[in-house]
Formats: sequence, structure tokens, C-alpha cells
Amino acid sequence: MRILVTGASGFIGRHVVTELISAGHLVTALSRHASGLSEAADTGDRLCNLRADTLSDEARRAASEAEAIVHLAGRGNVQASFREPLEYNRLNAVGTLGKLGKDAKGAVKELGGVVEKDESTENRVTAAGVLAKLGADAKDAIPALARAAKQAAKDKNDLVKRAAESALEDVKAKKD
Repeated sequence: MRILVTGASGFIGRHVVTELISAGHLVTALSRHASGLSEAADTGDRLCNLRADTLSDEARRAASEAEAIVHLAGRGNVQASFREPLEYNRLNAVGTLGKLGKDAKGAVKELGGVVEKDESTENRVTAAGVLAKLGADAKDAIPALARAAKQAAKDKNDLVKRAAESALEDVKAKKD
């Protein structure tokens, strides 16, 4: 089986890659960092190391070619996540859902509802980021994000308002 492992240079990722290769799978090991990627000599042609961000075109291409994805990538510094919540959301949550590719089309309507109505600010911000990532379905995402930004302004929720507006700009740019 052809398997993509994101976060392949991390502690768990390195072990997963090793086990998958040992089991005879073809593995693409994706990581933002060159250090820690497997350089084992006995992998033959079963390992392809790919240095890229999970949101990159290279990662999307690798995901579309894979039969399965083991997604372990993400930034893990908790203190930094409080200082940069939108950046952590972009990489961790949006990067994860960006792996859905062609299966994401059906998620747009549901995500629009989350951005507009969910009780959790965190869920609303995450859903807005995911909608921005899924810009191919702009005709459905644009009205949902516009309603979400308007509702967030009414609720005086600046974080959701900024996330929805930013996502709306991203989706509109992808549409053009």
C-alpha cells in the first residue's frame, strides 16, 4: 500500500515510518524538517522523503497519490499556541483537514454552520480556517463566511469575526 506519513521526522513519525516499511508498504515521509527523516539504507525503493509543509502543493500532490494517510504533523509548543492561535490553527487544524482533498466538498455546508452557530469560539475559528482552505467550493463557502462574520460582529466576538473575514478574503481570492 502507498502511505503518506506527515510529521515523519517527529518521535512517533520516525517509528511509524520504520514499521510501515518493515511491513512492506511504500512510504512517503513528509516533514518540514530535513533532520530526523529516515535515511535507512535497507529501505530500498520503499521510502520517499519529502521536505514540505502540510499546506504545500507538494503535500497535496503526495496526499492525492497516497492510498492512506497517517497524519502526525503539527506544531506542539503550547505556550506559543496561546501567542499565535491563528497560526497554530492554520497549521494543525487546517493542515489536517486540507488532507481531505476531493472528499472535502461535502464538508463545506457543515463547516459553514459551525462557523455561524457553534457555541465554541475555537470551533468557529477552526471551521473558518478550513473553509478558507477549501476555496474550490467558494460558491458555498462565501455566503457562510459572510454570515459568520456578520453574526460574530453582532456577538462582539472579534476573534471569530477576524477569522471569518480573513477566510472570506482567502476564498474570494481562490475563486478569482
